[in-house]
Amino acid sequence: MTHTKCFLFDRGGNRDFDERDRLGLDLLQPHLAARYRAARDRRLAASLALGENVSGALLVLSPSYRIDFADTTAERLLTRYFDRDSSGRLPDEIEAWLKCRSRRFDTAGALPSPDLPLAVERNGSRLLVRRVGHLLLLREEEALLTRREREIVDLLAEGRTNGEIAVALTVAPATVRKHLENIYEKLGVHTRTAAVARVQRP
Repeated sequence: MTHTKCFLFDRGGNRDFDERDRLGLDLLQPHLAARYRAARDRRLAASLALGENVSGALLVLSPSYRIDFADTTAERLLTRYFDRDSSGRLPDEIEAWLKCRSRRFDTAGALPSPDLPLAVERNGSRLLVRRVGHLLLLREEEALLTRREREIVDLLAEGRTNGEIAVALTVAPATVRKHLENIYEKLGVHTRTAAVARVQRP
């Protein structure tokens, strides 16, 4: 995967670059390229160290949300779950999620709600995307829960009561209780806390 980096130089006034200027830029170019590669390698090394004991596919980001490195499993998962080209850009859905996460920490006032992974469902399977530094961890799993059950677990993670969940989803509290029974059975748990922990487990 290759990236193009541009530098703009302005001499000011009407004077153009002469041969000496161009020679200096030609001599500088390999050093700038080497610095960029070194920074990319540092990001990769740091990210792989962070993900050393984590199962799943690895994808390393540049500071501008482009893909610096993706292992073969990550490439396969991105192709399966997203419409994407080969330009090195992240899928729009992942990029929007990353930018939304960044804004959560830029606001003053109350602390943001607990961070949840991005979950994308396709044909009975689900892709979970988590960020650790410059690293994205991608993990595919069977989608045990329906979309509505996932919504309920996400609201449980925010500390909502059954009544609050019923209001948020415009359903009856009895419907929420029935969904919770199904969720507990599917996940093999008995409490709200355990259900959230099971679903959010990396």
